[in-house]
Amino acid sequence: MPGDFNPHDIERIYQGRFAEGALVELLSTGRDAFQKIFDAVKIARRFICLEFYIYRNDETGLELASLLKQKVREGVKVYILYDHFGSFGTPRSFWQDLKASGVLVGASYGFKITTPLKYAHRDHRKLIIVDGETVFTGGLNIANEYSGFHLRKNRPWRDTGVILKGPVALSILESFRKSWKIWGRGGALPGEHSVSHSFLKGLSGRHAALRFPGSPGIEAGKTIASVQTGPDPLVINPLMAAAYGAPSGPVAADPGTGFTGGGTVPDAMNVSTGPGSYMAGAASEIGAGASENGPLQVMPIFAGSGKGRRRLRRLLYFSMNRARKTIYVSTAYFAPSWRMLEILEAAAHRGVDTRLLLQGATDAPVVRYAAMSCYKRLLESGVRIFHYMGQVLHAKTYVFDGKWSIVGSANLDFQSLRWNDEGNVGILDAGFGNSLGRLFEEDLGRSEEITLTKWKARPFSSKVKEKVFSVFRTRF
Repeated sequence: MPGDFNPHDIERIYQGRFAEGALVELLSTGRDAFQKIFDAVKIARRFICLEFYIYRNDETGLELASLLKQKVREGVKVYILYDHFGSFGTPRSFWQDLKASGVLVGASYGFKITTPLKYAHRDHRKLIIVDGETVFTGGLNIANEYSGFHLRKNRPWRDTGVILKGPVALSILESFRKSWKIWGRGGALPGEHSVSHSFLKGLSGRHAALRFPGSPGIEAGKTIASVQTGPDPLVINPLMAAAYGAPSGPVAADPGTGFTGGGTVPDAMNVSTGPGSYMAGAASEIGAGASENGPLQVMPIFAGSGKGRRRLRRLLYFSMNRARKTIYVSTAYFAPSWRMLEILEAAAHRGVDTRLLLQGATDAPVVRYAAMSCYKRLLESGVRIFHYMGQVLHAKTYVFDGKWSIVGSANLDFQSLRWNDEGNVGILDAGFGNSLGRLFEEDLGRSEEITLTKWKARPFSSKVKEKVFSVFRTRF
């Protein structure tokens, strides 16, 4: 039934936890996003984790590779996971050069002649984690068409991403660690490195507790380390040791500050000075453009298994059914299931302003024609459909009632929701929702609305292609 969005219901439906105290920055252009990514990588001190569907060896990919090799020479651990299918055109020599430079490289879902059907699975995530403190995720891959840095005639594709700082970075790091255990090629897992405790120096109270925001195997809010700001040592309990490979028990303190300079508690761990109170570690370091409302509630929505994809679908169904006012969806590839179509139709029928922003210019015409096969029934139900004109639309964003938002790599199509490993974050905040909603409205200003009258008058050749490719709609 329609109703308000609240953390309890969202957590119950998704079976996940919100991390409080996150700072979120919305990125809406490729140049801006990549500049901030490069800036974050340049100041990395301990480790950098990258997980991408597409990593090309064009100017953008080479520039980032050069920077990563420089960080390795500075003693920073660098991990790269790329999808075998998505990055198929990137030559083996590129990866071998990175490996020779000390970068740890793994390929996800490589083709095996013994299990060819598994090649339908994709690691579709777009993820960078720096020092367990800063996270980038969204729809941008590593290639010129996304960054726009080296395009001479065309503008970069229209995409959206976010930069996160705070406790949520550790939950997302756990997702990367799981992928690395499966596909990685040697090396200590990310997070098993010494980090500083500089973020603790500002604590005003004598006693504080470090709490983990929640991830598989760790109960949210569990005290994993007790800190005393006097001469007593930092104590890391076995729960922390199990999560991060850290030694349990006391860690010698630095007499000058009261904190160890080489323990294993990540900087981004949130600090609680009382029951239910949180603040983000190293939060003041986030750049301009961060949320004006301060730390937010953010939920990692990372699907890497059949169960995880079912949870993602269940969350999208719930969000569409719960919406009372607006549903704004931007998706590059649209091939919904029959159930998803029915839910969108039901939302429009009950008076929810339901809008879909889809590709005009497309890099996947077959998928587009398959999507068009369901336009008529959506338009007749009151769903409004827009084609983004000019640049290729590649964003994947969802805004419900201007309050509950999802940003990441998952399209509203069969491939994303049934086959792919996807990386998204859910943000429960009216201020962020309004910002994403305004961006959606700006995109509509660059789009063409597809009305029912206009749709009925489309060329006969288009109708034939829709009919042909509709057979494959539940494959894309």
